[in-house]
Amino acid sequence: MPGALPQIVPNAGVATQPSLLVDNGHALAVARFLREDPSLRLDYVSNVTGLDWLDAVIQEKRKVKQVIEGVEREIEETTELKKPGYLEVVYHLYSMELKHGPLALINSSMPSLVVVPDDELLSKNISTIEQIRARGGPVIAVTSADLPPYLADAVIRVPSGEPELDPLLLNVPLQLLAYHVAANLGRDIDKPRNLAKSVTVE
Repeated sequence: MPGALPQIVPNAGVATQPSLLVDNGHALAVARFLREDPSLRLDYVSNVTGLDWLDAVIQEKRKVKQVIEGVEREIEETTELKKPGYLEVVYHLYSMELKHGPLALINSSMPSLVVVPDDELLSKNISTIEQIRARGGPVIAVTSADLPPYLADAVIRVPSGEPELDPLLLNVPLQLLAYHVAANLGRDIDKPRNLAKSVTVE
């Protein structure tokens, strides 16, 4: 890209995954190039969010009663809980014309949750799902369309509505699925570890 000065920025986190830094003046042109060049078609500039969680020690204080010199007293104890570090990656991938990198992730233990509205891109979305199926990947479809029976292992149907409402209607099952998966895994629903909550009180 003429005039662009991209830089490779190292990542000191657990993943050591470097980042590509592009100056503001050329960022849009570089994104379009990555998306439109016939040899790349880079997922239509998909979003990939990665989170590095380092080793952590959590201290918890609690009050207990103990008998000291014949007298029951309340003392404060501190316990330490060690949490090992891990890399958590969440991929948000759009349907793509040529399927390059993301398909390397597909295997029989890597389910794909696909959102398929009943719109003008339905045939392209079906083609993408077929690519996943061809590689043995399980498919869970959230859709308002009539998909072929072979296409998905599980289908969550959403009523058809106005196209402008699809982003809202198709999102409801995703929220419920996230809730029930977290509940089955024993996660604290009211205190998600990857979400910072803020409350403004007037």
